[in-house]
Amino acid sequence: MKKIIATVLAMVMALALCTTAFAAEKTYEVYNAETGAEVSTQADATLTYVPANKTNKTIAYYTLNNEIVADAEAGIAAAANQFANKKYVSTTAADAELVLKYSGKTSVVMYLEEVTEVNYANGEATAYTDIGTKCGQYKLGAGETKDTKFYTAVNPNTDKVELFKKAENGNSKFLVGSKVVTCDFVGVLEDVVLSHNWMIDTDKMVAKCVDCGTTGKVYKTFVEVPNGVTPDQVQGMFVVADKTATKPADGTSSPKTFDAGIAMYVGMALTSVAGSAVVIGKKKEFYAAKDCFPTGLSFLTLIIPPPGGGGVNKDCLPAGPFFFCAYLSLA
Repeated sequence: MKKIIATVLAMVMALALCTTAFAAEKTYEVYNAETGAEVSTQADATLTYVPANKTNKTIAYYTLNNEIVADAEAGIAAAANQFANKKYVSTTAADAELVLKYSGKTSVVMYLEEVTEVNYANGEATAYTDIGTKCGQYKLGAGETKDTKFYTAVNPNTDKVELFKKAENGNSKFLVGSKVVTCDFVGVLEDVVLSHNWMIDTDKMVAKCVDCGTTGKVYKTFVEVPNGVTPDQVQGMFVVADKTATKPADGTSSPKTFDAGIAMYVGMALTSVAGSAVVIGKKKEFYAAKDCFPTGLSFLTLIIPPPGGGGVNKDCLPAGPFFFCAYLSLA
């Protein structure tokens, strides 16, 4: 009896794998996200996913193809791919340029945004938003506006944080989030932000910034300065700003957040363990049934997600192995 059940289950798994192997290539209708007009006018497009490559420092992206191959016998003329030499990344509806829908369907599969760069040769960077006229902030310079985007990155040779600004034809290419941004160098961050205007009390060897009120400690020589900090040099002495701990206004500790995802996995794990215990406990009783044999087998619909697993609706599964469900009725 054990062998029969094992054989049936093996056949179920094999059938599922065969179903995915013979699945037809999906095609998509492509629409302009702003106007809603269909862009893939000559034919629906296929979608190809190009995975990220950390070795080559390239991000994951998509390509579209709706090229028509000539067929003289069928009277079909050739037509070039309308999306040739273009690369796209999955994005939100707010930033989308293109909208993908399965051919003949109305639900949205994915939102796409065109990108010109996929290689982040200079590593990763983070957005910098501390712009203003206060001490420690970066003050906008000539040609820079509130819409100018700034980023910081650590120079691997000097270990110093450097400031960059977004530029269409910039010399540096950084990975910011999931996109590559081209930037121009602004300067070492500590050198380009507004410095404190220290007033020093040489009797108490303390200092206070007359602009922002920050306090600091004064050292007569650089040797006295603690390791790992960069002092401001004032009147031949060295000032190190005091560091203040950030805490809630009421003085209480910040509460720990609850991670629903982790809780779900813990619950699944506990359920699995409990289920295993029940199965083990009923093992002898189960196999003792002489007439136990599969009488029913049912599959849920197999849904094939777009390449790379991108999707925004319930019909799109994550990338990876395709999933299926089945049940066995035992008599």
